[in-house]
Amino acid sequence: MAVPTSLDLHGVWGSSATDIWVVGSDSSSNPSGVILHYDGAKWSDVSPANTPGLRAVHGSAATNVWACGSGKNAHRFDGTQWSAVDTGNLEQKQDVRAFAPGDVWIATNGSMLRFDGNAWTLGPNTPTLGALGMWGSSSTDLWAIDSSLVVKDTVAHYDGNSWTPVPPGSISVPDAIWGRSTGTPSIWLAGAPGSGMPIVFRHTKAGWSKLASQLAVKKRIEAGWVFADDDVWVVGAAGLVAHYDGKSWVTVQTPATPATTMRGLWGATAKDLWAVGDGGTVVRYTAP
Repeated sequence: MAVPTSLDLHGVWGSSATDIWVVGSDSSSNPSGVILHYDGAKWSDVSPANTPGLRAVHGSAATNVWACGSGKNAHRFDGTQWSAVDTGNLEQKQDVRAFAPGDVWIATNGSMLRFDGNAWTLGPNTPTLGALGMWGSSSTDLWAIDSSLVVKDTVAHYDGNSWTPVPPGSISVPDAIWGRSTGTPSIWLAGAPGSGMPIVFRHTKAGWSKLASQLAVKKRIEAGWVFADDDVWVVGAAGLVAHYDGKSWVTVQTPATPATTMRGLWGATAKDLWAVGDGGTVVRYTAP
C-alpha cells in the first residue's frame, strides 16, 4: 500500500478502520520523524514541523491519541491537531499506552512516566528500568519488558500499586509483548534464547506456558496481536508475518519485500489487520 513516506515505520494504532495512525523515523543519530493518517480512502502526511523520530503510537479514542520517540516531548492529537507535550525527560521513549486523556504511560530507556492530564511524573513505585515495550489493559494492569527490569532479562507487571517480576524462563532477551483483556485475558511474549530461534509464551491466571508449536524461522519477532488464543499474529525481521491458529504457526506472504523488517501491528477486526515496517512499508490483511 503506497504511503507518502520512505521512512522506517515503527508503530500503528487506530480507533477504527477509517481512522488509523502510523509513526516512524529515519535512522540518523538525530532522527526526523513522520506521522501518517488513513481516513479509509487515502493516506496523508500530517507531521507537524520538526517532528522528531517516533517509535510508538496509541490512543483511547479518536480524540486522544499519543505518540512518542526521540526528545523530551510526547505528542498528543486531540481530534483536531497534534501538539507537543513536554515530559521533562530526555530519555529515548520506546512505547506509549493511553487509557484516557488523564491517564497516559510512556516507557523510556530508564524510567516509566505517567501523565495525569496536567503534568508528567515518574510512575508510582517505578523501578529503574529501560523498557523495550509494554502492553496494558488499564493503569492497574501494565506489563513491561526489557533486559534491565526488576530482575534482569525478564517481564514485570504493575497492578496499580507496585511492579512485580514475572519471568517466563527459557528466554534470554524478551523482544515483544502484547495481550488482550476481552474474553479470557491473556498476555503473549516473544523473545530469543541463546540459539536465536524465537520462542512465544502465553500468560494466563495459571502463569506462563511455552507454546507447544513454535516458529521454525530464525527471525526476531518485533510485534504481535491477539484476537483469540487460536488467532494470533506476529511480525518481525526479514519480512516475517505469521499466524497461529491455536495448534501451529504458518508464515504468510505479503507485498513487503523479504528484506523488510516489519515493526508494528494493529487489528481493526479479526478480518482486517495492518502491519508497518521499514522503508515506508504498510501492508493490510483482509479476510472474507
